[in-house]
Amino acid sequence: MFTGCGAGLRFGPLLTAASTARSKRDHASGSSPTPTGSFLWFPGMSSTPDRFDSAAQHLGVDKDHLTAIGIVSLGWVSAEFDMQYALWTMLGLDQKVGELITNMIANVSRTELLRNAAMVHFQDADFLSEVDDICAFFNAIRVERNNLSHALPPEGDKTATLTKRHVTGKATGAVKSKIIQSDVEHCFEIFADMQTFRKCVAPMALNVKSALSHGNQPKTLMGHAVTSRHIIHMRSRLDFLRKRQSSP
Repeated sequence: MFTGCGAGLRFGPLLTAASTARSKRDHASGSSPTPTGSFLWFPGMSSTPDRFDSAAQHLGVDKDHLTAIGIVSLGWVSAEFDMQYALWTMLGLDQKVGELITNMIANVSRTELLRNAAMVHFQDADFLSEVDDICAFFNAIRVERNNLSHALPPEGDKTATLTKRHVTGKATGAVKSKIIQSDVEHCFEIFADMQTFRKCVAPMALNVKSALSHGNQPKTLMGHAVTSRHIIHMRSRLDFLRKRQSSP
């Protein structure tokens, strides 16, 4: 989940000469050998480790935090798929052909293409405003997810503080650190935003599909009691994320 190899992380060969010798001794004595196979074994681990506890220990976060980060990761894949589906629908493509296009472009380009395609097909200002906000919300979630996924905990620090290091600009020769305050609740906050996005983009895609097949303007999500609540909540969260992400 975290990129790079921080200090204290030991990613060596799965089986060293010592572990091989230990395995032979274990078989000879009748005891259980050190687990291998689907689980990465690290020198110094107990012979029967809890895999999540061991992984969390070596990555520098607690087990609940590690699990929450995994939830964000899978939630993002689902949100990405829904964004792509909306784009395929707007372009009048099925999944088989649509994937050939969208798999070749980055997420920012996908949202721009969705906005542009909506303006080509439709003229309803309220609907276009919803499309614009849905795309902006997706991009705001992408920033939150990227900050989390590309940060590392300081060595020996089991708190909720993560650090993201990135180049400040092209050809500047400087690297800047950004502190990411992240705990389990922050991870579930990101996941909740992903769910809100999906509750908005899925009905929007259905409206687009219906409008294109009948040659009329799509219905706005604000015109429906259930989806209007999701749009209102999404816009509130978008304002919050924009303010947070614009702060130094």
